[in-house]
Amino acid sequence: IAVAVYSPTFNAQWGYDDYPVIVHNPDIRSIDAFLKDSYPGRPLREVTYMLDYKFFGDEPTGYHIQNILWHVIAAILIWVLMAELRRPNVEGAIAALLFLVHPLAVEVVANVSHRKDSLMLVFSLLSTWFFVKAMRGNKLLFLPTLVCGILAYFSKQSAVALPLVFSG
Repeated sequence: IAVAVYSPTFNAQWGYDDYPVIVHNPDIRSIDAFLKDSYPGRPLREVTYMLDYKFFGDEPTGYHIQNILWHVIAAILIWVLMAELRRPNVEGAIAALLFLVHPLAVEVVANVSHRKDSLMLVFSLLSTWFFVKAMRGNKLLFLPTLVCGILAYFSKQSAVALPLVFSG
């Protein structure tokens, strides 16, 4: 469904924000360049761009494919988290489907430079899933809760609020 909805992005060229963040960003060209950090940004997002650059170079289609992949992973995690919260599969499936096709997601999925939002969501959902499982008795899962929370933060700094979700 996500591929059908977002397939027009396969032919899209770079957007305005993509030029400084991707096209002119030397940090995504190699690990050495990444470590120099000449374009300070969001490190996890830049690592995903490094993968895109390695396989697709400066061709935006591959970058768009990865954006769709992160969006699909987030939808699957919504469904998994709903199941963990003991919601019927139908409710989880509807929530995941609505997330996949909702018009508010278009900007995040269609603009490659907005991948930070998808990455933060994926790692926040993972962190929440681990937290719920840890609270149900598997205390060892507090470590992946923390690791995924840190990855969410390194995707986009607004994930700093994630611990507030767990405190409620």
